[in-house]
Amino acid sequence: MTPIRPDETSRHRLLMFLLSPLAGLWRLTVLRPLYRYATATCRQVGTRGARDRVEVRTAPAR
Repeated sequence: MTPIRPDETSRHRLLMFLLSPLAGLWRLTVLRPLYRYATATCRQVGTRGARDRVEVRTAPAR
């Protein structure tokens, strides 16, 4: 049981209760595969987009 908050209407609480299965489906179908993909490819972060040399030149000292 959760405490009743004064800034939350009964209608809002009912709506959140009814939408909770949708949130669970979102987690199962979108977020979990995304999490697994990120875990599987996290070692490749250092190899993508890395350059062998720096392309920015420094300005000559005055």
